[in-house]
Amino acid sequence: MRRFFLMVASAAVLLWAAGGAVNAATYTFDDVYTEWPGYETDLNGEDIYGNPDILSLTVVTDDSGYLETITVNFDADYGFGLSNQGDYNSLFINCQWQSTEQYDNWDYYFDIGNSGSLFPAVSGYDLTWQSWSYTYAEEDGQRIGHPNGIDTDSILVDNDLWETIMWGINSDGSELLLSLSFTEEAIRLGDEFVVGYNEYCANDNFLVTAQVPLPTTILLLGSGLVCMAGVRKRRHV
Repeated sequence: MRRFFLMVASAAVLLWAAGGAVNAATYTFDDVYTEWPGYETDLNGEDIYGNPDILSLTVVTDDSGYLETITVNFDADYGFGLSNQGDYNSLFINCQWQSTEQYDNWDYYFDIGNSGSLFPAVSGYDLTWQSWSYTYAEEDGQRIGHPNGIDTDSILVDNDLWETIMWGINSDGSELLLSLSFTEEAIRLGDEFVVGYNEYCANDNFLVTAQVPLPTTILLLGSGLVCMAGVRKRRHV
């Protein structure tokens, strides 16, 4: 009996220790949206309209749930040359999303454009207390009528939100990667968050709504251990 309760206590300590880092994680999401919810175009559900082809997106957080990196993964056929990267890339973040609110109540917006080198220029915007509105694709050869960015004329730029941005390619050459690293403890994600990415031309878009699963897992494991302890105690009464 004593040995069993020592085992339960040890497991509880390990769970408590793990709970201190419940938000440290790497999340990788596949492209599942053809258009952002609430917007329709005349492309009949076609996922891409020309280039690029967004395959997936990876979010990395630290032990406290602060953003470290977001990486957008493209089909390598998109090409590495700047002429194929488009004039702008739009990254949207809703840190504390709840299912009762709109997914696009964005907290942060990053406008990523070409700077004439392999390192695109970035402008980061804190939208929490700012007014903003979407711009929409409107030219032939684009996903006309779909949001492709935010009108930033009335928004103050906060470039302290990010550190570096780089293009790269994965080990087998199949994917082109666009990775943005964030300033330490600048942006913290909640238990539920939304990340969106869109080319200015709106040829393809990416949207993910995610719920951090680990706290619930720890709670269930802890409850299971308590139940096991109760059953064990009853058997020895």
